[in-house]
Amino acid sequence: MFAVHSSEDPVNESRIEAYDFETGETKLIMEAAGNPVYARTGHLLFARGSTLMAAPFDEVALVVTGAAFPVVESIYMADPSGSMNFTISNDGTLAYTPEGNNPPHSTIVSVDRSGRESSILDTARDFEGPRLSPDGQRIAVSLADADGGRDVWILDRTRGNLSRLTFDRFASEIVWRSDGERLAFAALGGGLAYNAFSTSADGSGEPEPLTFERRVVWPTSFTPDGAGLILSVLASHHKDIGYMELGTNAEMKYLLETDFDEISPRLSPDGRWLAYVSDESGEREVYAQRFPDGGDKKQVSVNSGTEPVWSANGEELFFREAERMMVVSISSANRLTLGTPTVLFEGPYLPAWSNSLSANYDVSADGEEFIMLRPEGGTLRQEIVIVLNWFDELERLVPTDH
Repeated sequence: MFAVHSSEDPVNESRIEAYDFETGETKLIMEAAGNPVYARTGHLLFARGSTLMAAPFDEVALVVTGAAFPVVESIYMADPSGSMNFTISNDGTLAYTPEGNNPPHSTIVSVDRSGRESSILDTARDFEGPRLSPDGQRIAVSLADADGGRDVWILDRTRGNLSRLTFDRFASEIVWRSDGERLAFAALGGGLAYNAFSTSADGSGEPEPLTFERRVVWPTSFTPDGAGLILSVLASHHKDIGYMELGTNAEMKYLLETDFDEISPRLSPDGRWLAYVSDESGEREVYAQRFPDGGDKKQVSVNSGTEPVWSANGEELFFREAERMMVVSISSANRLTLGTPTVLFEGPYLPAWSNSLSANYDVSADGEEFIMLRPEGGTLRQEIVIVLNWFDELERLVPTDH
């Protein structure tokens, strides 16, 4: 069985390859292209810059059989590797986010459980995924630069200074190890797709690769002892959850691998329970189950939910329901027992963006402080364009032989 996916060559130029799951072999399909999707019309759709391209494609021979043509201009790119915000259904409905809907600049703020807000850093920048250090004195955050790159920066809360930790990595999805000495993050590198790297929190030494997957993976939680890593995995058509023991010749194993999207996995502080988001019900909801065997599965949210984060003592689970911050009490002495979801506060804070949907906030060890991103101007506009019967237009623009 083959899957068509994006990869990166040694100079970080995105290309499209076919990957054979049985042999592990790859076949180059196209250079300077990314984010491939095969349409049942016989077209390979892919990103080139901010333009959605289409070319006739033989899915048996795995070759492009004709010239590629632009079919939609100016689609928002979630990152420069070719992660374009579009999707297409089997019946030919196209949905995409146009350019200009990228996340606004934001400030880093502190919000208590009643919703009272105070500023941490007034400077508005393109921040993403703030993560509190275990001692609460530092905030690691992914920050975009003027050239469209993204790296890990550290905010010292005592001194108020922001210092850069990684360079030229397009780094995001940050995770602190429980001792506060190292962080994991997702980045491009090694001639592969996104993988997990580790670096010292004091900036010494070079980042070290933790995973060597040809699939897109990013870290979401360390195990309490720091010896294992929970991973989000981007498969060809859906997202799964993986786990690996860190060390030489370590291999990733799937915890959840289904036809649905399972995203934003977070391991409880005691390492016994895994919270995550799934769309198995038709809506995104938060679930929790025993780690690693998956037993005692429970639905945590009621009216949709995303971005789960555990309290440090494991007795509460926080999540987002639209603009509301929710909390559920947790008892897990023998089995998982859940309380009723309760609203803590509501506000126009930046939600998780792009494909990962990991939490775009964090919670202090005592559960009393929430590190949030307030968009500049206090509003967030998101627009999605829907095009019905788009396959007819696709066939007109890029005819195939069938």
